[in-house]
Amino acid sequence: MKNITLVISYLVFFFIQCTAQENIIFRTQNEHPDELATIKMLEKLLADYDITKWIFTQEIIIDKDAIPHSHPVLTLHTRYLRDKSGELGLLSTFIHEQIHWHLVEKDADTDAAIETLRKKYKNVPAGGSEGGRNEHSTYLHLIVCSLEYSGMEEMTSKTKAQEVMEGKTYYTWIYKTIIKDKKYLQKLIKKHHLEIK
Repeated sequence: MKNITLVISYLVFFFIQCTAQENIIFRTQNEHPDELATIKMLEKLLADYDITKWIFTQEIIIDKDAIPHSHPVLTLHTRYLRDKSGELGLLSTFIHEQIHWHLVEKDADTDAAIETLRKKYKNVPAGGSEGGRNEHSTYLHLIVCSLEYSGMEEMTSKTKAQEVMEGKTYYTWIYKTIIKDKKYLQKLIKKHHLEIK
């Protein structure tokens, strides 16, 4: 009986996993070959990694001219076809933008965590390659990027996750900080109920 229960539990988990990942709808903005190739790369990532717990929105646009963003529709670009981080860079960016959707659902907890971060990090960069577009965005991205780092560690390895984070050419101060202060940020995320389960 115990074996039957385990098999049923596994099948239910597998069905939920497949359903979440199979329900993702990819669209291109321009039908450009690079956009179509990026969709193929994403489909391979969905087959290779269980990213179910990081999926908060199913509609994804690939736009070769866009800067990746989460809202109103999660949009990714095509740079990872030529970037040295390749598939892992795309995976990292994909879950990064998904995490924004998770934090929108937990806006009060996110705001409370940001207030705590303001006390810990009094002078943060805004704009340029080091920080977010403004001070608030930098604080928010300390949470987003910390969750992204944890997700990449869980799906790949500590070494590969750190390589991807260190290879980023944007949010450079943020990525350095989330590596340096990993334990502090993980505790903060847990305290404010922002972890992804």
